[in-house]
Amino acid sequence: MSGHTVWHGAPTGNMISASLLTLALPAAVCGFVRRVRRLRRRRDGILLDDLGPA
Repeated sequence: MSGHTVWHGAPTGNMISASLLTLALPAAVCGFVRRVRRLRRRRDGILLDDLGPA
């Protein structure tokens, strides 16, 4: 063998996946928070409409 191992590309792959995760995670969290807030606002609006005078 000439010094090449099966794992010679693993550190590069780890760096690439870690960078992508670092970039994608904040965007994913923001999208999830917006979705939850929107659903809660909609649900609270329905509850308030139901509690109002008929």
